[in-house]
Amino acid sequence: MSKTGPIGIVDDNKTEWILYKEALHHLKVKNSMIFFENGKLALDYLKRTEESPFLIICDIRMPVMGGLDFRKEISIDPYLIKKATPFVFRTSLVTNEEIIMSYELTVQGFFAKRTDFQELLKQLKIIIEYWKESYDPNSRL
Repeated sequence: MSKTGPIGIVDDNKTEWILYKEALHHLKVKNSMIFFENGKLALDYLKRTEESPFLIICDIRMPVMGGLDFRKEISIDPYLIKKATPFVFRTSLVTNEEIIMSYELTVQGFFAKRTDFQELLKQLKIIIEYWKESYDPNSRL
């Protein structure tokens, strides 16, 4: 994880992209954002870049490669494991089965998308502040 790295948003809903941009601007988050329409595009990017994202926020249901399959691919790739990128799900429909499967894949958080912009701000503020304070295996002490 790189505290100054980009925040990866993996979501096929481009309206969500706009909300993330507005929310992170409102929260004065300095990290850039990179957007992917599905897990396959995000996975391809992560495998070919030396850049370490600060955080990945991912939807579950997407075409081509959904969030659970994307997370599984990250968790079995030695190169991506070493990046130690925090990974959280933020999805519209929450099911117990998906929560269990997510934590079996060692996600660091599971959040329901809220329709209220203030709720989005609250969620993102909590997530980002937590990871800004956290250490990971790549932290320089």
